Amino acid sequence: MKNYYVILEKNTTCPHFGEKIAISAKYRFTGNPNNDYEVCFSKAFCPIVQNPKLHEDEQRKEYKGLDCPVQNCPLLNDFPKIWDSRDPL
Repeated sequence: MKNYYVILEKNTTCPHFGEKIAISAKYRFTGNPNNDYEVCFSKAFCPIVQNPKLHEDEQRKEYKGLDCPVQNCPLLNDFPKIWDSRDPL
């Protein structure tokens, strides 16, 4: 299963805007024979940053007009490198 991915979410508050958000993290299954659910962190996505990249009809209203100036947001790097996908973040 090492070519398969899963998206896990973590609820948090944006340090810049003070908005409650759910950061999504893409994890790749490792293929560990001792744990079929073990995943390795690939990338995280912030809904505030992703919103303007969506088609206007798909954008979430609560994030419209927000333009995040933060480079290398610590929230996007605050995920465990290896995780059991059955466990909540």
